[in-house]
Amino acid sequence: MTTAPCFAGYRRASLQAQVGIRWFTGSPIGLTITDPDGFTITPETFTVTSRELLREVPSQLYYIVDANHDDEVIAPTLKRGIYLVKPVPRADALLFGYLQPDSDHR
Repeated sequence: MTTAPCFAGYRRASLQAQVGIRWFTGSPIGLTITDPDGFTITPETFTVTSRELLREVPSQLYYIVDANHDDEVIAPTLKRGIYLVKPVPRADALLFGYLQPDSDHR
């Protein structure tokens, strides 16, 4: 009886990702980005493989959430044309607001 090994191999991780263009947030919002070829990535975009869950449109757009919960989208190649960038509320964000009266206009 022969079994397949669990170890599929290893490779050296690239320390420098190729970045043609990137967008990042510094607030509790997500990003929906559509590139000039019509590829779209959102905070809910996932690619499922047999081993992992990836936040990417393969070879086109990559979605990263860092330790501070800031979002970043990377495109390895800057394409000629228009990118559509839309900020979207994050599901885990606290939505609140306040109004402060203007003392000059009572």
